Amino acid sequence: MAELCIISGKNCNSPKSWNPLNPKELLKLLDNENLRSINNENELVNVILESLEKLEVRMHGITPSVEFVWNEKPLIPKAESHLSNFIKTHLQEDLSNTIINREVEIRPTMGSSSGENTDILVQTFFR
Repeated sequence: MAELCIISGKNCNSPKSWNPLNPKELLKLLDNENLRSINNENELVNVILESLEKLEVRMHGITPSVEFVWNEKPLIPKAESHLSNFIKTHLQEDLSNTIINREVEIRPTMGSSSGENTDILVQTFFR
C-alpha cells in the first residue's frame, strides 16, 4: 500500500508557503519507498497516476482482474459505474490519507445551465 505523507500547506505555489521536512519526516520518507511527500496538486496527480499504473499491471497479472470490468457474453465493457467503482476501490486500497468519492457534484444544475460532476474525486489533506 502506498502511503501518502503530506508535508506542506495549502498554497504551495508560493516560496513563502514552503515548509521543509523535519528530520523525523525525512527519515520516515527515506525508510519507506511507498511514502510520498505531496506539496501540491501536480504531485497528487503523479501519485494517482502511479497507482493507476499499478492497477493496469494487476489487471493483466498472474491473476488478472480485468474480468471485473468486462462482460463475457457479449464481450463488451461493463457499465461506466462498474469501472468507476473498480477504480475507486483500487485507489482506496492503494492510497492512504486520501478521501475518494464517486459522482461528486462540483456545481449544481441551476435553471437551464447544466451542473458539473466528476466520476472520481481524490482529495488529500495537508498537515
